[in-house]
Amino acid sequence: MKYTDEEHDADKERILEALDKIHALAAEYKDVLAIPEVVTLHDITEYRLDTPIGPKQFKVAYNRAVAVEVLDSFAGTDYLEPELFEHTIVYALQEILARKGK
Repeated sequence: MKYTDEEHDADKERILEALDKIHALAAEYKDVLAIPEVVTLHDITEYRLDTPIGPKQFKVAYNRAVAVEVLDSFAGTDYLEPELFEHTIVYALQEILARKGK
């Protein structure tokens, strides 16, 4: 019931293609869009879970179908809390103004 090496290799090219498209989109629209975080299938399958017998990679314990379901749970989710959003803006402004000597 594990995510096999063959599945990993098959998914690798598709993931890289998707990331290339995301980077191109972010570059094209950098004046109006920021893409702060992307979660890939391999982020999930390579994750080490804490188990009663010690750390275990997700891909050893679960198959691709389970990984895809977990990945789907990230879709459309906004993990950036309003406080952290404001905090990020304030500190970025401080850094920019300090760099410009204002």
